[in-house]
Amino acid sequence: MKIVVLDRKSLGLDVSIDPLNQYGEVTAYMTTKNEEVSGRVKDADVVVVNKNLMNAAALDGAENVKLICETATGFDNIDLNYCRERGITACN
Repeated sequence: MKIVVLDRKSLGLDVSIDPLNQYGEVTAYMTTKNEEVSGRVKDADVVVVNKNLMNAAALDGAENVKLICETATGFDNIDLNYCRERGITACN
């Protein structure tokens, strides 16, 4: 399983993401611009996100994404209707 952390810096560097390694191959980016999202998640199964937009433009080419983990409260950066249509679960 491929796990992509899009904005590692926003979690705080004192928070370890090492436990994610037990679930698969983890790629963590310190920051990601919205225009970089689609390229970074195209092969991902799981996306860990805080501020980046998760919408059709970001996810259309990401055929394997099944889970988006929001590290903040709320889902205002995630298009939940689009995710439902695609069968992608979003949680925080």
